[in-house]
Amino acid sequence: MLSEKKRILLVTAGFPFGEWERGFLATEFQYLCERFQVTVLAVGREDPLIYPVPESVRVERFLYPKAGKSALLRHIPEPEVRREMIDAAKGAPLKTALSRIKLINAYYHRAKQVEPVMERLIREQRI
Repeated sequence: MLSEKKRILLVTAGFPFGEWERGFLATEFQYLCERFQVTVLAVGREDPLIYPVPESVRVERFLYPKAGKSALLRHIPEPEVRREMIDAAKGAPLKTALSRIKLINAYYHRAKQVEPVMERLIREQRI
């Protein structure tokens, strides 16, 4: 009796589009496809598809919508964001601290944007 392959969601920074992550993921991707039913969520790149994937692999692309400064700032009140910002700023010169805080806030905002897409794929694909 053949059992159905387990399902896996592979979230990438563009793979299989463009050259991003190709060197790292090419071998691992083949391994994953042999052992799992793979869904790829390629995040943030508009590069052309250059790495062929098996027909059994579902590939979905997510491009971040443009965000204004007010959208980025709305996450500052959230406890986990504030904690990260405080930790990143401890002992750092002001310019470095501000740079770190800006990056933390921007990446948190991006994570919140892609989260519903991941949840939908997990639900739809029964991952």
